[in-house]
Amino acid sequence: MSLNSSLISQQTRLLNIENDLKEVLISKGLTVSDDTHLDDISNILSSWTHDPFYAKELFEGTIESYEDSTMKTLPEQCFTGFSSLKEVSFPACTAIENSAFYQCYSLSSVSIPLCETIGSYAFALCGLLKSVSFSECTQVNTSAFYGCDTLSEAYFPKCLSIDTGAFERCYNLSSVYFPSCAFVMDRAFSSCKSLTEVSLPNCHTLGHGVFWRCSSLTRVYLPKAFTLTDSLFYQCFNLTEVSAPLCTGIGSAFEGTGISYAFFPSCINIGSSAFKGCNSLAEVSFPNCVSIGTSAFQNCLNLSKVSFPECTRIGSNAFYRCSALKTAEFPKCTVIESYAFSSCISLNNAIFPECETIGSCAFYNCSYLTTVSFPSCTTINPSAFADCYRLSEAIFPACTTIGANAFFNCSILTNISFPECTTINNFAFEFCSSLTNVSLPECVSLGYYAFASCYSLTDIYLPKCNTIGSYAMGSCSKLTSISLPSCTYIGSNAFRYCSSFNTIYIGTSNCIIYNSNIFSGTQITSSKGSIFVPSEYVEYYKSSTFWSYFKNQIIGY
Repeated sequence: MSLNSSLISQQTRLLNIENDLKEVLISKGLTVSDDTHLDDISNILSSWTHDPFYAKELFEGTIESYEDSTMKTLPEQCFTGFSSLKEVSFPACTAIENSAFYQCYSLSSVSIPLCETIGSYAFALCGLLKSVSFSECTQVNTSAFYGCDTLSEAYFPKCLSIDTGAFERCYNLSSVYFPSCAFVMDRAFSSCKSLTEVSLPNCHTLGHGVFWRCSSLTRVYLPKAFTLTDSLFYQCFNLTEVSAPLCTGIGSAFEGTGISYAFFPSCINIGSSAFKGCNSLAEVSFPNCVSIGTSAFQNCLNLSKVSFPECTRIGSNAFYRCSALKTAEFPKCTVIESYAFSSCISLNNAIFPECETIGSCAFYNCSYLTTVSFPSCTTINPSAFADCYRLSEAIFPACTTIGANAFFNCSILTNISFPECTTINNFAFEFCSSLTNVSLPECVSLGYYAFASCYSLTDIYLPKCNTIGSYAMGSCSKLTSISLPSCTYIGSNAFRYCSSFNTIYIGTSNCIIYNSNIFSGTQITSSKGSIFVPSEYVEYYKSSTFWSYFKNQIIGY
């Protein structure tokens, strides 16, 4: 039986038709095949002039196709849950509102050629939809095609904006065409595991995680993109090539990807974790980059060549554990933050002519580092070069402060030069067992254990030093003498176990010691050595509480 639109508009009630009606055809395009009783249908027909889809509760499991040649807008949720709907055609429609076809699990054919806007979740979870073509559409809203498992092609030649999660979890999506698109928001193509290549020639704005876990993605073309945002290509393990010549900033875009070469000629800032864990990355070139963020290249195990001619700041952990990196040359860098090159076990050359500050552990455990050049550096922070076993020379003509453990256990360090250094902190050169001669003409303070266990040390020059910390030169077994013309304080055990030590020159009227053990294990304690003080202060030293233990060895000069 057929019901045309005049019956609907007249609100006709079909009360005398038998109850075993099997099919109702309405000329607007709705087909119903069910055991539905006509009296149930007649009860709702009168409302259809106000809401064409009022009968959803009755028909949603039975409609297989729908066609309407006049409708301009598909309202919200109009076909939501119509699980049997297979095909729709709306040749005059220009707008699809939110959730219009949400959970239409059987929908496989869509013809809406004039559609300009697709609302949020409009086709979400339409699991049999394989191909979509919207030649006039300019806006795809949030999660519009979310979870369309079998969707493989998306054709949108005029689309200007793709909203959050629009194609998220379209696992079979392999071909996308968006030549006009300017805006792609967060997670737009997230988890599209079959997507291999993407070209967005006019896109300038990208949200976070746009291609998150697109595990088959290999190439991306973004000629107008300004910023590559956080997690943009996260876990795109097969990604090998990205072209973004106008990009000025990179967030944590490439973390965990398979990219092997990075060239970004316009990039100014590299953000935190930008290339972290890119194990295939071998070479990077950033001719205009001025700042490298925290952990930017951390754990890039195959990175061997870097070029940053304009970089002024390197963030903490920036190149941590880049175990293949051999040379670090940054001609304009002024600040290296903590752990920046730590555990770069192949690094043998570090050249930083403008660097002023070296952060804590910046080169810690760079076990192959042999040469460093820092002519402008003023501050070396704690453990900066600790455990650099092959470092043989340290020349720092402008350095004023050396932090704790700065060169700890640099076992073959033989030559150091710090002509401007005023402060050497605790453990700074402990276990530098090859160090023989030290000249620190401006040093005023020597921390505890500063040169302890420097077994080869024979000569140390400290003309202005006024404070020597505990164990400062402990176990320097080859040190025989020292001159301290400005010293006013010597800490306990300062020369302990310096077995060859036999002579000390004190130049001040009152050099304080709080314990007689400063010479424990030296020849002075065995009455074989001498303590020289200014002649006018000999009696003072001989009567001083702790110096008096050595009164027979105190000699005036």
